[in-house]
Amino acid sequence: MKSLILLVRLMTLMILLTFLQSCDLDELLGKEEDPDFGKELPAKIQGSWYNASGVWLYEIGTDTEEGYYIQTEDVQYFYTEYDLTSGVYTVLAESLDGNEAQFYIIPGSESYIMAISQESPSSGLVTVWNDIELIGSGEVSGGGLPTTMYDGWYNANSIWLWSIQKSTPDNYVQTGNVKYYFEEADVSLSNEAYKVLGVSASGTARTFYFKHGANTSELQASTVSSTSGFETYWNAVSNIPLPHALFTASSGNIATGESVQFNDYASYAVKYLWTFEGGTPATSSDKNPKVTYNSAGEFKVSLKVTNYAGTHTEEKDNYIKVSASSVTRGFAWCGNPTSISYTPSTSYSYNSKGGAISVTRSTTGSYAVRFAGMSMSNAHVQASLYGDSEGAVRVLSWSNSGADLVVDVRTFDNEANLADRTFNIFVTGTGFEGAYLYASEESLGSYTPTTTKSYNSSGGSPTITSSSVGTYKVKIPGAGSSLGNVQVTAAGAVSAIAKVKEWSILGNDLIIEVRTYHSGTGALKDAEFNLLYTKNLTNVKGAYGYALYETATTAYTPSRTSNSATGTMYMRKIETGSYEVIVSNQAGSGNTILVTAHGNNNYKASVSSWSSYGADLKAYVNTYNSNGVLTDAEFTFFTIYQD
Repeated sequence: MKSLILLVRLMTLMILLTFLQSCDLDELLGKEEDPDFGKELPAKIQGSWYNASGVWLYEIGTDTEEGYYIQTEDVQYFYTEYDLTSGVYTVLAESLDGNEAQFYIIPGSESYIMAISQESPSSGLVTVWNDIELIGSGEVSGGGLPTTMYDGWYNANSIWLWSIQKSTPDNYVQTGNVKYYFEEADVSLSNEAYKVLGVSASGTARTFYFKHGANTSELQASTVSSTSGFETYWNAVSNIPLPHALFTASSGNIATGESVQFNDYASYAVKYLWTFEGGTPATSSDKNPKVTYNSAGEFKVSLKVTNYAGTHTEEKDNYIKVSASSVTRGFAWCGNPTSISYTPSTSYSYNSKGGAISVTRSTTGSYAVRFAGMSMSNAHVQASLYGDSEGAVRVLSWSNSGADLVVDVRTFDNEANLADRTFNIFVTGTGFEGAYLYASEESLGSYTPTTTKSYNSSGGSPTITSSSVGTYKVKIPGAGSSLGNVQVTAAGAVSAIAKVKEWSILGNDLIIEVRTYHSGTGALKDAEFNLLYTKNLTNVKGAYGYALYETATTAYTPSRTSNSATGTMYMRKIETGSYEVIVSNQAGSGNTILVTAHGNNNYKASVSSWSSYGADLKAYVNTYNSNGVLTDAEFTFFTIYQD
């Protein structure tokens, strides 16, 4: 009978197993899907170390790449997943030798962690970390304390030392969960020991003693009521983990002249040393530096971080990829001065946006040049008179009209009367290596030009200072050692000409002296002007130079010259006030030329003509005195081609 019962039970079990094997157990048991890990972690725990009762938490995340782990003492646990259950993060981790561990983390309000423990949440977690600054953030200044004591947290066998210094109000010592606050009178030095008298929020008083160790990496602490018998409670080398460098960039793909914001996410870092291949600046000790790249290529970035425990460096090869300039620019040779409306020659005009260029004459000497599709929030304009007629050209204004950029230009004869004249016009936006500005406050003693019409690839704000009538000094900060090329054009409603007296380097800044004169009388006169500084011709086809030998009839290489093509530039005087400029290997059309008179006088310069000369570019420049008579004079020369 018993055998029969066992046989029946066995057959029943086999039938049940066969049934279960044919079923989807998840469906049968109503099992929910696996949790979606990593969706609700507090943002502040990303990218930083935190100490919680001997457990070092670093980079909680689902990524298993190196650098994502939890560390207890000397053992690193790399984690593969984590779960959020009942407000507690359960982190599953495994060490390199295969040992598994489980950690529990309680998040506080949205920006901090309340606790971390290897105990079960049901056993109760202790709050050991609560929205504090990261360890090692800055140095103590003043108070006569050791310079190696950082203005941050230190854990000395459950004594948390925060900002021991004479300034208050938020400085305190913490033991466990009790904070003992101290004031200026409570900090004293006795027998080379720092004595801190603390009072808790409940009124309990306690005395702490801190003593600098034998070397720069030690701080000794004691809670006994004596300045003797110190125990080493904290030692940076043994108790603080090595720093870990980690950083990101706002963009890894930019155009020349653009800047990148670097953001530090290093753990436990006290000092920073950045190195930027191809960047300006090339190095930085800032936590989150901003760097400009002015040359095309792929560049390495490295960050070395330091604390008392040592250093760590992260290097990223070919991290920043800089492409050729995408600067918005255009130019035109406006060669039909009496036509009511016309399209300038396509051989000597260009619109980087691909739109048409048109010129409209409203009345004698008054023109509107429209660059279709070139609307910009920050644009700059330069102009030069063209031909053998004396006179002057001025940029009255420029603004956006729908999707287009429209520039109003005025041309004059030598008596400052409106007169029809041919001129070259050049328009550019930001992004190139150099600077520009619109000096709109001609009567102010000193000011910063409007940011909507100024630009500096080095990052600083230009300034303009006027010392007397028509006399201005422009400072371009951070230009470095490159003198480059300077062009100026009179602007605004005043009948004036603008010229460069001189430009030079002062420290790390470029100083440019500008003079403005009445275009009829030649007397110094306050006037608005546009200034363009080209630092170099990186990724741009063109050339520039400074004709400093105004009487030399033998060809010479000008000063402050640059040629994007192989070869150089030559200048010589042909006859009084007439000059020839040869630019090697720059033949072809599709370019424009700007010139500005140079020196401490009221002379002016214009472009007479230009054409190809074999493989070279040949241009002619005229210079005049205030009476419109050809006169020998210095000038700056600039030519640029289509991209």
